[in-house]
Amino acid sequence: MIDTNKAKDTLINFLVPLVALLVSAAMGLFIIFPASQNIPQLQSQVKQKATLNVQLEKKLEKLNTLLDFKDIVDENSAIAEKVLVSKSAVPELLTQIDMISKESGLEVTKLSYSLSDVSGKSGDDKDAKAYDSVAVTLGVRGTFGQLKTFLKNLENSGRLVMVDTLRYNVDTTAKSSLLEVLVVLNSPYLSVSSGAVTDDVINLDITGSDFLSLMDTVKGLKIYNISPDKLIDVKAIEETTEATPAAQ
Repeated sequence: MIDTNKAKDTLINFLVPLVALLVSAAMGLFIIFPASQNIPQLQSQVKQKATLNVQLEKKLEKLNTLLDFKDIVDENSAIAEKVLVSKSAVPELLTQIDMISKESGLEVTKLSYSLSDVSGKSGDDKDAKAYDSVAVTLGVRGTFGQLKTFLKNLENSGRLVMVDTLRYNVDTTAKSSLLEVLVVLNSPYLSVSSGAVTDDVINLDITGSDFLSLMDTVKGLKIYNISPDKLIDVKAIEETTEATPAAQ
């Protein structure tokens, strides 16, 4: 007579491991194996997060340092704003150029301007608006020595102004052989954005020798604090794109 209990136990002892093996194989096939394929991607994400965490910790440290030296930062920021301004300030710019020209002994014969956008390339090789600029066309008459003085005074002036092109010829009608000079100047100004990027690196070191040397140079520039009554008539310039004669 067959012992059914023994046969049942034998069957159970055989089926349970078999079912467990099949379940394990199914888990390995449908869960573990697909997940294992994502391991390199997950490792890359973890590495990126760790790098970002270190970067943010360094940024926080930099920000805390800036807060500790808030008064110095505010002072330097106010000075830097006069060199690389955050708005076009066309009347002030034209008046400054007019004043520098006359201080150098030159006679201003032409003064006009135009606004332009300047785009730069980011690290991802995408177009990114870096800054805007004011292009100024200046015509002057004077001697070669006065022209040299003008360029030197322009270089040492507070607001950043760069010379794009310079052309001159001798005015043969004048007994002293004066130069007729046409200069195209470019003055950039920042495009200020209110959007904050959390993971951008702060490279500013206000205690570094390079920064201190730069600020010493900036502080040595001549700042033109122009009163409103001395400004050139911008409305007339905008309507005609030219101001002649320049303001006295």
